Amino acid sequence: MPVNGSRKGYEEDALVQTLSEDELDFYLHTYNSLVKRSPNLDEYIQSLLATTKSQEAKQQNQDKLANLTKFLEDSANDARTADTNCIKSNILSWMLEDPDGTPVLSRSDTSKSHRGFNHPATAELLCPVAYRKAFKRNKNKMIQKFRDGKSRVDISSAPYFVYDADLYNPDDWFQGLYRNHTLIRTGRAILLGESKALTGVANTSAAGKKCNANHNGILRITPAFIAYVACQVRFALSSVSSWSAQDDFFSYPDWHAQILKHFWSVFGRVSDEQSSDFQDSDLEPIDQQEEMAKTKERRSHEREARKAANAASNCIKAAEDAVTQAEFARTVEEASAAVEAQAMVQDALQEAKRMLATARIHLKQLATDSIRKHVGDAENAVEKIKSLSQTVKELVEKLIENDDPASKDTRYVLPPEHPLLSLIKRNFENDDLNRILGAAPCRPSR
Repeated sequence: MPVNGSRKGYEEDALVQTLSEDELDFYLHTYNSLVKRSPNLDEYIQSLLATTKSQEAKQQNQDKLANLTKFLEDSANDARTADTNCIKSNILSWMLEDPDGTPVLSRSDTSKSHRGFNHPATAELLCPVAYRKAFKRNKNKMIQKFRDGKSRVDISSAPYFVYDADLYNPDDWFQGLYRNHTLIRTGRAILLGESKALTGVANTSAAGKKCNANHNGILRITPAFIAYVACQVRFALSSVSSWSAQDDFFSYPDWHAQILKHFWSVFGRVSDEQSSDFQDSDLEPIDQQEEMAKTKERRSHEREARKAANAASNCIKAAEDAVTQAEFARTVEEASAAVEAQAMVQDALQEAKRMLATARIHLKQLATDSIRKHVGDAENAVEKIKSLSQTVKELVEKLIENDDPASKDTRYVLPPEHPLLSLIKRNFENDDLNRILGAAPCRPSR
């Protein structure tokens, strides 16, 4: 258990040792949010954890802590169940662009057996965006493949319902993400009440004192809330009748964590002190602000180092493609393309080196194991591209020097005006150039 909402005091805890850094940060952030709403809670918990010589007192404290934990769990489960029931009965209307239109399924049907991949409308919303094009080409075929498990529905690709249909761009997966009207309406219902799902309110005072937003002092939408709403919507659209952490290949806990990572990796950790449009009663205490600022700075360096390492690794593909072009070149045109590809390898190598330098800058500013790993990945990418660069260089050199396969005893001189000449001059060092162009053999054009 954290001491005063910090990491201090549980480094040796056996359970904590099994958690990843992201999980640890999430639980700490959740705990801090909880005690912020109930300032006396942290003090009460610490009193239960205090060392006592009396075994009877120790047992009483453990029982009180267990009862408190059960109360919190039961309260969370009750709230989730209430949200689930509300969303289940309304989702068939909220999913429509025009909520006054005729629902695709009857709201009076309390069974969920006709939802999920058992109905084209809900199947389209649940379809992973990686299968979006295939789904549009042949809806029935893809639905059957989803049912049979031949096409896996897991968290590797977001379901279509998280995107705004008008903004969705298959070439830019951030565009329109988490802006779907179904998510927005569901979020309004949870925070402001079912009656405000379609219209919303200008400010929370118009929603009534008993709504969740006012009752719990919720002043903004957070990544955790978006992740919660997304999980609730997916469950409501599915054909699964009772809540479960796993729906075939799809894991709700893993998806929830993935959504949080999407926000944290792009924007860093969202914290209350970033906004100045309300009173400071909602701000983190100063010491927590400083801790979160350090965490945000660390995440920023790690995020940029990771992006640099990924960019360096992506350059490998261009180099591999160039090697393939050089290996299978059989005509002058293909030879030209291979030499052009060699130039692309050099560009890829320079870009990878630039990304490596960027990663090293972040390592210099903040040395963590995570950043060291990203620097190592970038270094490996550079070495891999260097090796591929040498391979394609040798292949192109051999390609130019070889006799024409149709006339093995004849060598062909490269004409001065041939387009390969300028490419060779650009891509080979002087020593190589003089040696290769001594005879400058080349296959003839046909």
